[in-house]
Amino acid sequence: MTKVDIEFDNSNKTVENTPSNNSNHQNSERSEYLELLQRTKAEFDNFKKRTEKEKLELSEFVEGNLISKILPVLDDFERMLQSEIQDMPQLEGCRLIYKNLNSIFTALGLNEFGKIGDSFDPNMHEAIAVKKGEDEFDNKIMSIIEKGYIFKNRILRYAKVEVGAAQ
Repeated sequence: MTKVDIEFDNSNKTVENTPSNNSNHQNSERSEYLELLQRTKAEFDNFKKRTEKEKLELSEFVEGNLISKILPVLDDFERMLQSEIQDMPQLEGCRLIYKNLNSIFTALGLNEFGKIGDSFDPNMHEAIAVKKGEDEFDNKIMSIIEKGYIFKNRILRYAKVEVGAAQ
């Protein structure tokens, strides 16, 4: 057996390094390393989850920005299809393009909002004009100047609307 000097409370004591003391020390050290390993593994798992979430959020943000840049093209198609010039030979092709664009955007998670008769919500609508009218149309959407769009719980474009006001 070997003797080890240990200092406690300013007094020197000698402790024998017995196999049981040595194994207790090894067990304590082993449990410390195990705890450290478990903590490090948990931190790494959290890091992986956080980075995956950040990658998904970034991907959705980029998709949303791309879609918002294409929305004016969708608006132009819609205006063309609603115009009075219905005798163009290319009109049917434009209808198909508009329909395909709309279905692709819907599949990606794009939803339009703001319908005539809905209550005006300043968090989602932008009031472009106020139209005086009857009390029943007070604070209601009277007409839509430009549709609003939500992409995966994020407003890409606020609906531009005309709001009714009681006289």
